[in-house]
Amino acid sequence: MKTKREIQQLAYKWKNNTISPHEREELEDWYNQNPQKAIEWTKDLDSDALRERLLGNIISTNRKNDVTKKAKKSLIGVYKYASAAAVLIIALGLWFLLDNRKSIPDSQVVTEAVIDIPPGRQAATLILGNGMKVELDTMSSGGVLAQSNVLISKAGTTINYQVTDAMPPEKGLVDFNTIYTNRGNQFQLTLVDGTKVWLNSESSITYPARFDGVIRKVELTGEAFFEVAKNPNQPFVVTARGVDVKVLGTHFNISAYNDDQFIKTTLVEGSVQVYNQAHSVRIIPGEQASIGNLQSEIKVSQVDVNQVLAWQQGFFEFTNATLPEIVKQISRWYDVDIRVEEGVLDKRFGGRISNRLSLTRLLDLLGGSGIYYEKNDSVLVIKRVRKETL
Repeated sequence: MKTKREIQQLAYKWKNNTISPHEREELEDWYNQNPQKAIEWTKDLDSDALRERLLGNIISTNRKNDVTKKAKKSLIGVYKYASAAAVLIIALGLWFLLDNRKSIPDSQVVTEAVIDIPPGRQAATLILGNGMKVELDTMSSGGVLAQSNVLISKAGTTINYQVTDAMPPEKGLVDFNTIYTNRGNQFQLTLVDGTKVWLNSESSITYPARFDGVIRKVELTGEAFFEVAKNPNQPFVVTARGVDVKVLGTHFNISAYNDDQFIKTTLVEGSVQVYNQAHSVRIIPGEQASIGNLQSEIKVSQVDVNQVLAWQQGFFEFTNATLPEIVKQISRWYDVDIRVEEGVLDKRFGGRISNRLSLTRLLDLLGGSGIYYEKNDSVLVIKRVRKETL
């Protein structure tokens, strides 16, 4: 068992990039056995360097290389590794950041938490072509629905579509299905061509039960992550608020909520073509295409893919985000209305926090950085920063 001093020494080596692989493993083992603890840094630690390390791309090179190189083998495995590393990083910074709030500039208050990584809640409603509704969270695992010559089965918390020759399709008839999630829910499905879709909260996807045409086309509202099965003879097209994303086979995320200003397409692997009525661009892994409306120019920028996909792994992750930006995600996930008072609209935060925390715990973490909140009927109100706590 490592002593407190030995753990501190390993933490200093980690902070200074002098830690060996064996020592890193010892530090991670200590954290796994003591997830609620935090390193007690001594006062000579360079606080600016630590905050920069925590807020910057702490392990961006390794994480992005892992995402792009290993995505074909196991995207989920890569992201779990990145998330575990982030947990360790946050644990190392917790004590310092909370104990030294007064030294953090008012323009960038940082909230970090020792976090767990539980799975997100899987629940959604399926609307079949005949209008029948199926609550997928209550459908038993192993259950099967039949629709024309397509079988819809549930395996664990995922549904899968599969064509069967036992029931010949009706000529010229294709059933369109819709799956939608409410606030606080997510869901995963596999389409009949093998394409995997992760649907975020308050989102919906409409798709044919089988792809018979020259293209595979689906329609999205809200947000989803796609792993598109490759088929060079049948391109895959996602339509979201009048914007089309065309691929042959790749991994990408689309965020197209109706109350968001921009429709954002972020590429993890492969290549996609993004176009509206007036413009078209092709993006590469690590890039994000943003579109404001059907006629506006498409802006392309480099982004942190892991931050964009944090929702898929059960996290909120922000860098220099305003409270309204944070609250929008919290409201969708916890199914609660939140109002931010004018005095804190420009307050900014950075951090990575599990979305499996209770809402009270999450807001208490924000409160630890000087944010005060109270419940007013059915609305949570976030009030001005309590200056005396900063």
